[in-house]
Amino acid sequence: MAEKRDSSPKENGSVIPETRVTTRPIDCDHPFASVVAGWVHDEWGAKEGRTFEETSQRLFDHATAPQTHAATDSVEPLGVLSFVRFPRPDCAETGLWIDALFVAPGHRGSGIGSLLVSLACELARPFSDRLYVYTDQPDFYRRLGWSEIKPRDEAGCAVLERIL
Repeated sequence: MAEKRDSSPKENGSVIPETRVTTRPIDCDHPFASVVAGWVHDEWGAKEGRTFEETSQRLFDHATAPQTHAATDSVEPLGVLSFVRFPRPDCAETGLWIDALFVAPGHRGSGIGSLLVSLACELARPFSDRLYVYTDQPDFYRRLGWSEIKPRDEAGCAVLERIL
């Protein structure tokens, strides 16, 4: 279980008391499941034409990929990380991709995203020697040691890779 302490300023300028942030695997029966599925559905699933149920099923289907994890302060979810198998950018072979990395708006900029990316690399190692992400935030991943292998497309997203 990964851990980070958060004592960063929030949007209103106040500093919340130091909070212990942990990550834990979650499945469809976890109390946070509907909240994190809602985040992922609102951010990506609905835009891709999926129903909430389809988004939730994809989020918690980890037969061939690491289990979905949530960052939490033990009271509420703060972020979510999930994986998917998808063709690699350089060939038709299937690769392991970060499917969703989402941090709740009130907790962005506090290191939770970096914590989840680090966890993604750790969780991916038993499944693959590389991890990919298709993102509109390539600078964030580059700062964490990822390499861009396909530049931004017409949607403004780039493909990055991390050798594990």
